[in-house]
Amino acid sequence: MRKTNVKQKQSIPRSLAPAFPEYRLRDLDRHADAAMIIERALEHGTRPELRWLFQSYPTSRIRRFVRESGARRLSKRAFNYWRLVLGVECFRAPPFQKTRELLWGW
Repeated sequence: MRKTNVKQKQSIPRSLAPAFPEYRLRDLDRHADAAMIIERALEHGTRPELRWLFQSYPTSRIRRFVRESGARRLSKRAFNYWRLVLGVECFRAPPFQKTRELLWGW
């Protein structure tokens, strides 16, 4: 059996359920909902949950999420941490970032 087949069969850990209060874990599709699963695991995951994440998705997929969506979907703290860990130097800044700072001061 190839390693990729084993990865595809792994379900989302039950310990991540609190990160998805509006969903039942069994209703989430690991492929269709990948961005949301990666987002919440990076933001709220423990070491075992992060280990599952990196075993379940290629590092390139996680890195792409951080580069393309991380600035908008992760807290500043989590985004900067994962940027450093994954070596993401260039990223897509959220639209209207400067306008928000001018209006709200943050």
